[in-house]
Amino acid sequence: MFLLISFFAGRAAQAETVIAAAMDQGVRRIVWNATGPILPFDTGNPSIDMRRGILAALEASGISFVALQPTVYMENFLIPAIAQEVATADVLAYPMPEAVRCQWISHLDAASYAVAAFADPDLETLVIEIAGPEKLSGSEIAERFGRALGRQITFRPMPPEEFARAISFDGNEEAIIGYYRGIFESPDMMTTHVDHEAALARLPIRPVSIQDFATIHRDLLTAG
Repeated sequence: MFLLISFFAGRAAQAETVIAAAMDQGVRRIVWNATGPILPFDTGNPSIDMRRGILAALEASGISFVALQPTVYMENFLIPAIAQEVATADVLAYPMPEAVRCQWISHLDAASYAVAAFADPDLETLVIEIAGPEKLSGSEIAERFGRALGRQITFRPMPPEEFARAISFDGNEEAIIGYYRGIFESPDMMTTHVDHEAALARLPIRPVSIQDFATIHRDLLTAG
């Protein structure tokens, strides 16, 4: 069984219900995409802190499981307001300061890691961080986009309030703003240190780079 609980809108109780059903039905393995790191301390952000409770429920279930902890998704760059600014103004905007250096990951890689976790019949319970192959700043990401699109792309740190307007739903704007304000105050919140080679050794996949990603989605990032 594959398990995914929404980052901003999800609740630990949802996962607990699914895990209980899996126990009842004799599920042999659960692959859980935790949507981010499982931290050993409370942050005050329920979207992050609930992961520890979900992990505890999986551990108590007796079911073999793999907990995938991805970094930030490249697909965030396809949010319409962000993709449109790339297409029409040659500007890549995201709510993070230049001090952040992050190993972004594509949904394609997250899916490939999940498939690899299901495919290995001998894999024991595993809690693992997953990331893309590059650790980049905003300007370096824009440069990779430029290579893929054949244009010079510049990076713009997007204010958290602007980002919240672009992606908000169901009254969750304050949670989004608070989370990204925290990143501007403490860039280490978004800077990642995933051992990418170790992840590939445990769950072999063919990773997608930022330039690969922009090439795949060239049409969405190009005006006309």
